[in-house]
Amino acid sequence: MIPGPRLARHRQQATLFTVLLLFNLMLIILQIWLFTATLENMLAGKPAMAIPAAAASLACAAINVWMLVGLYRVDREPDTGEGG
Repeated sequence: MIPGPRLARHRQQATLFTVLLLFNLMLIILQIWLFTATLENMLAGKPAMAIPAAAASLACAAINVWMLVGLYRVDREPDTGEGG
């Protein structure tokens, strides 16, 4: 059984992970929508949207990498709870 402070930390980490996972899902859906809209415009002969959509997609990817690095940092932090 996990002691009280450590249990609270594990619950907090689980909540943080769930929130970040849902935000990640939203970003992936946004990237799929950008890809679909850009592809439709390209097939219609309107390539003007390709560069802004690529920039937005790169921004979404950068946010995902930033969140992944943050999760690694949270996971690597030493436990400060009492007991061992």
